[in-house]
Amino acid sequence: MVIYLVRIHGNWVGPNWTGGQKVAAEDYTGSWDYPAVDWLDRCARKHDKACADGGCSAAADRRMIKCIDKWFSNPFNPILHPIMSRLALSVREGIRLASYTRRK
Repeated sequence: MVIYLVRIHGNWVGPNWTGGQKVAAEDYTGSWDYPAVDWLDRCARKHDKACADGGCSAAADRRMIKCIDKWFSNPFNPILHPIMSRLALSVREGIRLASYTRRK
């Protein structure tokens, strides 16, 4: 099996990118207080913590998607932050697709 280590954004966003390290959330031994660079990074930190506590699940993925959707509930955010908007939508879609491979 191939495990991809990809930093997408900040210290927490990316498959097997946890706390600024190339490590799966389940194997992370650092502090969960390690800083997040912005709101999307904070959403990912919560998701990684949930994955570390019980393995990644569809429920944790849904919470991550809800966190991203909350940002989009302000209609000015995509207008004022178009690059972040595209990044967030890409991350959201990646989480949604990964969710199909997870336990409930």
